[in-house]
Amino acid sequence: MYTLMQINLVNMHLDFKTPLRLVSSSGALTDHVVYLVKDWEGNVRYIGEGKRDRPKHVNSGASHNWKINEHFFTKGEMTVERLHEGLTKSESLAIEKMLIKQHTNSELWNVRDYEPFVRENERLMTIQDIEDCFDL
Repeated sequence: MYTLMQINLVNMHLDFKTPLRLVSSSGALTDHVVYLVKDWEGNVRYIGEGKRDRPKHVNSGASHNWKINEHFFTKGEMTVERLHEGLTKSESLAIEKMLIKQHTNSELWNVRDYEPFVRENERLMTIQDIEDCFDL
């Protein structure tokens, strides 16, 4: 019995640009920020990450976090401080998680809901990598 094999030649596409490179060069992959939110007394109440406009939810009255909305409507606007900018999604998630762990004993409003990684090995950067990168 003989097996028929077919070989297909593929030409290289040297001028081909993948969407990933295009997005990276335009800054779309590094457009995430990490921010913290302080209440009217100056207490850190929320640590978040997202795209550049993400912190706007805090003083919109329509946040996904009901405690932030409650503060907005009863005590007024909160202070938003951008801690890091120009990050990838995985970097911003890792930094956010690290900062939340550092504020474990404070009364953050987002600690119980925070589960960004299904498994520990899915993280692309370790907490030590982040600390080394940002001198934390």
